[in-house]
Amino acid sequence: MKRYTHDLETDLNDVDKTPSLIHKTLLTASTIYDLKYLAQVLNDENGSNWSRASLKRQVTCIPEHCELSIADGRYLQTLIPSRPADYEDRHFSFIDLFAGIGGLRSGFDAIGGKCLFTSEWNTYSSRTYRANWYCDENEHRFNSDIRDITLSNRPEVTDDEAYKFIDASIPDHDVLLAGFPCQPFSIAGVSKK
Repeated sequence: MKRYTHDLETDLNDVDKTPSLIHKTLLTASTIYDLKYLAQVLNDENGSNWSRASLKRQVTCIPEHCELSIADGRYLQTLIPSRPADYEDRHFSFIDLFAGIGGLRSGFDAIGGKCLFTSEWNTYSSRTYRANWYCDENEHRFNSDIRDITLSNRPEVTDDEAYKFIDASIPDHDVLLAGFPCQPFSIAGVSKK
């Protein structure tokens, strides 16, 4: 699997930027992995002495005060999907609704698509999705509950207001992907048993 390469590698000599870049990498890794797991792998890999609580303090600290080492930052980079070499040359854009772990996205990425928006409400599916797919922080947006976009959970919102909000929230795209639930594994399928 390709791995994440961002400005940390090129900016390591810039002492003023390094803590902020490591912090940014930690934030990204913490959207994919549990802090307890991250503490364990950093300790195993680098002989660090992190705990879930101490990493949580690093996540919530002022970026410039991040205390993770450069070695910790470099290792965290290996846990995050990298930007594909052809990312800027993608042929079309798409959004991925009810995305699950990104199975439907796989084919569209393979033929040169660029994902701009993902909606997946299940925390574990979302983490798996983020672990498997590169999502550009400047071009891609994650959303968990699609009702936060459609406003369908707010009866006081008119259809016109909802349409305007959807139009403002969803980026322009060429293709809309919408995955169907995998019935044997979905909550709907399990609740029928």
